Amino acid sequence: MSVFIGFAQSSGRLLCRAVQKAKGIKGHAEGVQLKLCRLTSAFSFTGINLIPTRSGKSATSTFNPFLDAAEREVQQGIARVQSGNLTVSQLRDEAQRLSQAHSRLEALKNLAQRIDELLRPHSLQVESRSEWVKAKVNEIVANGYNPNLDYGVRVNIEPLKQRGILVTMLCEQAVLMPKVTVRMQVQEPISSRIVRVIVEAQVDNLFAEPRKVKVRIGNKESDVIEMSSQQQRVELSFVWLDEFETPPDSAKAQLLDDETGQILEEKRVSVRLLV
Repeated sequence: MSVFIGFAQSSGRLLCRAVQKAKGIKGHAEGVQLKLCRLTSAFSFTGINLIPTRSGKSATSTFNPFLDAAEREVQQGIARVQSGNLTVSQLRDEAQRLSQAHSRLEALKNLAQRIDELLRPHSLQVESRSEWVKAKVNEIVANGYNPNLDYGVRVNIEPLKQRGILVTMLCEQAVLMPKVTVRMQVQEPISSRIVRVIVEAQVDNLFAEPRKVKVRIGNKESDVIEMSSQQQRVELSFVWLDEFETPPDSAKAQLLDDETGQILEEKRVSVRLLV
């Protein structure tokens, strides 16, 4: 079972239904076109356009920017691990994230190679009782993959399946995605019982899903916020010290994943309350 990790869960379910459609249930031309558009919309998540216009424009791939982003993610992870500024717990978390980033980079390189092969002229052996299907599949790959909406789902997805680009999965099975990387900046020194924190998401990870986070300082927590590629920067303000509580010289600040409780970042910040 091969799973193209770049597909979102909803796209994966659409692809499953498209595969079911390809198993012999033939629909009207309008329905076929809709399913093909949904099928290939999954690739728009990676910047790849595999459906040409009616004018016959060739398929194109703009994959290099995403390979570059994945490479940067790995290099940034290496730099953080080697910085010498992490606690044992933080180092363990960073090492795990680095391993995941490296796996995604390798998967992207593999996918890029498969897409490059798909877009080159080639021929395919097709398992089908229909000579028409065999002929049309080879027609759309003779000059590099160039799908034809008039030929239906069965023909157009065959080259994707054979190259291992099409998701092969049980219908409704979840595709696990990494979450977006989140960092915090605490205004130092803390000079008030209301603290100001800037939370930022790093969006150089191509497949990152949103992450719900909160900030804890001392024994007080902020509201939960969701960070994503659409919401990359949020300013938080919350009361971290009660009115009659004696301020400490420093306080522990933690950035937490609200769903898992994982400590994403931890630091001690100085406190100098202004009277």
